[in-house]
Amino acid sequence: MELKERSSKSLLANVLDIDDDFSHSANEDSTRQGPASLSPCVSNHACISADYALAMILKEIRFITDQLRKEDDATT
Repeated sequence: MELKERSSKSLLANVLDIDDDFSHSANEDSTRQGPASLSPCVSNHACISADYALAMILKEIRFITDQLRKEDDATT
């Protein structure tokens, strides 16, 4: 149970962190003149960050799923 709880808290922390990053970047974007004002470097960095964050969330979900599957196999 502790592993599930710890993993869930970690996943929630990642989601909340991404949400905070998104809210912060949305506020910054509203002060800009539009998409043309973004440099390609900044735009690429944002995409890479989002891809990395999503990959880490997927990895954590797979880990949690594997742990739950092992627990189910052990109880049957």
